[in-house]
Amino acid sequence: MSLKRKRKNWITETAHTFGFSDSSHYTRTFKETFGVTPKFLLPKT
Repeated sequence: MSLKRKRKNWITETAHTFGFSDSSHYTRTFKETFGVTPKFLLPKT
């Protein structure tokens, strides 16, 4: 599995863990709250 795909899966799994039915809604809410997207917090390796 590629790193890009692993990151997407991580965001999707996190969204579902916090009760979001869709990762794009989670990402928008996260950005509105914290000023950055969840992807920004992931290591850049």
